[in-house]
Amino acid sequence: MLLAVCVGVVIGCLTGFAVAKLGMPSFVVTLALFIAWQGVILQLIGDGGTLGLRDETLIAVANGNLSTFGSWVLFVVGAGGYAAVLLNRQRSRRKLGLVAQPPVSCC
Repeated sequence: MLLAVCVGVVIGCLTGFAVAKLGMPSFVVTLALFIAWQGVILQLIGDGGTLGLRDETLIAVANGNLSTFGSWVLFVVGAGGYAAVLLNRQRSRRKLGLVAQPPVSCC
Protein backbone atom coordinates (compact mmCIF):
# COMPACT_ATOMS: atom_id res chain seq x y z
CA MET A 1 0.00 0.00 0.00
CA LEU A 2 2.80 2.38 0.89
CA LEU A 3 4.54 1.57 -2.39
CA ALA A 4 1.38 2.41 -4.35
CA VAL A 5 1.04 5.76 -2.56
CA CYS A 6 4.71 6.57 -3.19
CA VAL A 7 4.42 5.70 -6.88
CA GLY A 8 1.32 7.92 -7.11
CA VAL A 9 3.20 10.80 -5.48
CA VAL A 10 6.11 10.42 -7.91
CA ILE A 11 3.75 10.35 -10.91
CA GLY A 12 1.94 13.43 -9.58
CA CYS A 13 5.22 15.27 -9.09
CA LEU A 14 6.28 14.38 -12.63
CA THR A 15 3.01 15.68 -14.01
CA GLY A 16 3.15 18.85 -11.91
CA PHE A 17 6.74 19.54 -12.91
CA ALA A 18 5.96 19.16 -16.61
CA VAL A 19 2.98 21.52 -16.36
CA ALA A 20 4.37 24.12 -13.93
CA LYS A 21 8.05 24.31 -14.83
CA LEU A 22 8.17 23.23 -18.46
CA GLY A 23 4.94 24.99 -19.40
CA MET A 24 3.40 22.02 -21.21
CA PRO A 25 -0.41 21.97 -21.49
CA SER A 26 -1.91 19.77 -18.80
CA PHE A 27 -3.99 17.81 -21.32
CA VAL A 28 -0.89 16.86 -23.31
CA VAL A 29 1.03 15.85 -20.19
CA THR A 30 -1.86 13.78 -18.88
CA LEU A 31 -2.42 12.01 -22.18
CA ALA A 32 1.30 11.35 -22.75
CA LEU A 33 1.86 9.98 -19.26
CA PHE A 34 -1.31 7.88 -19.46
CA ILE A 35 -0.02 6.21 -22.62
CA ALA A 36 3.46 5.82 -21.11
CA TRP A 37 2.13 4.19 -17.92
CA GLN A 38 0.02 1.80 -19.99
CA GLY A 39 3.26 0.72 -21.66
CA VAL A 40 4.88 0.21 -18.26
CA ILE A 41 1.92 -1.90 -17.15
CA LEU A 42 2.15 -4.00 -20.32
CA GLN A 43 5.83 -4.61 -19.58
CA LEU A 44 5.05 -5.69 -16.01
CA ILE A 45 2.00 -7.84 -16.76
CA GLY A 46 2.96 -9.27 -20.12
CA ASP A 47 1.42 -9.43 -23.57
CA GLY A 48 -2.12 -10.10 -22.33
CA GLY A 49 -2.30 -6.75 -20.63
CA THR A 50 -4.83 -7.80 -18.04
CA LEU A 51 -4.78 -9.17 -14.55
CA GLY A 52 -6.58 -12.44 -14.11
CA LEU A 53 -9.51 -12.15 -11.71
CA ARG A 54 -10.59 -15.39 -10.14
CA ASP A 55 -13.29 -14.14 -7.77
CA GLU A 56 -16.73 -15.15 -9.07
CA THR A 57 -18.50 -12.17 -7.47
CA LEU A 58 -16.16 -9.65 -9.10
CA ILE A 59 -16.56 -11.35 -12.46
CA ALA A 60 -20.35 -11.32 -12.09
CA VAL A 61 -20.37 -7.61 -11.20
CA ALA A 62 -18.01 -6.73 -14.06
CA ASN A 63 -20.02 -8.69 -16.63
CA GLY A 64 -23.41 -7.50 -15.42
CA ASN A 65 -24.40 -11.04 -14.47
CA LEU A 66 -25.07 -10.35 -10.82
CA SER A 67 -28.51 -11.52 -9.75
CA THR A 68 -31.19 -8.98 -8.92
CA PHE A 69 -31.04 -9.89 -5.25
CA GLY A 70 -27.24 -9.64 -5.26
CA SER A 71 -27.33 -6.21 -6.88
CA TRP A 72 -29.83 -4.97 -4.28
CA VAL A 73 -27.65 -6.31 -1.48
CA LEU A 74 -24.63 -4.57 -3.00
CA PHE A 75 -26.62 -1.33 -3.27
CA VAL A 76 -27.89 -1.52 0.33
CA VAL A 77 -24.38 -2.21 1.65
CA GLY A 78 -22.93 0.71 -0.31
CA ALA A 79 -25.72 3.18 0.54
CA GLY A 80 -25.76 2.05 4.17
CA GLY A 81 -22.02 2.51 4.46
CA TYR A 82 -22.23 5.99 2.98
CA ALA A 83 -25.09 6.92 5.31
CA ALA A 84 -23.17 5.57 8.31
CA VAL A 85 -20.14 7.70 7.42
CA LEU A 86 -22.29 10.84 7.07
CA LEU A 87 -24.15 10.24 10.31
CA ASN A 88 -20.94 9.45 12.19
CA ARG A 89 -19.40 12.69 10.91
CA GLN A 90 -22.46 14.67 11.99
CA ARG A 91 -22.47 13.02 15.44
CA SER A 92 -18.75 13.70 15.90
CA ARG A 93 -19.16 17.37 14.99
CA ARG A 94 -22.04 17.78 17.44
CA LYS A 95 -20.07 16.05 20.19
CA LEU A 96 -17.24 18.55 19.68
CA GLY A 97 -19.68 21.45 19.79
CA LEU A 98 -19.26 22.31 16.13
CA VAL A 99 -22.02 23.24 13.72
CA ALA A 100 -23.30 20.13 12.01
CA GLN A 101 -24.67 20.70 8.55
CA PRO A 102 -27.66 18.63 7.56
CA PRO A 103 -26.62 15.43 5.78
CA VAL A 104 -28.81 16.31 2.79
CA SER A 105 -28.77 19.82 1.45
CA CYS A 106 -31.29 21.31 -0.91
CA CYS A 107 -30.16 23.36 -3.93
